[in-house]
Amino acid sequence: MHVFSHECFLRGAAITAWADLFREGQGELWFIEEEINEEECDIPWTFQRTTQHGWWQTQWQLWRQGKNFKMVCPLTGGDINNAEMLSLTASRHFIDWLYKQTNFTHSAKLSAGRVTQVLLSLMHDYNDKIAG
Repeated sequence: MHVFSHECFLRGAAITAWADLFREGQGELWFIEEEINEEECDIPWTFQRTTQHGWWQTQWQLWRQGKNFKMVCPLTGGDINNAEMLSLTASRHFIDWLYKQTNFTHSAKLSAGRVTQVLLSLMHDYNDKIAG
């Protein structure tokens, strides 16, 4: 039996979809884990240390910003100098907005195909709002 966790599946899908960009060094895929305790913190991120995790002994960087912490790991050989700027802020804003949309909050009763249509429609609404 083979069991795949969601991040493993998504990472593989992303690497496959944009393989040419990664091979040419024109794209980077990172794993980011954040603990955000101060949403509106102005303090710059500071590097704390490098650690090795998992059975692959993957190298992670730990960063701190006041009471906020993040760990980052390049999955496709990314430039380690980009680690400071990496953030899940845009994702957090989208998820906060998404959970306020009744089309989404009532979608649990729908089929996977219909939920996908709802999410695509909401994505366009969200992008229109932030672009406008």
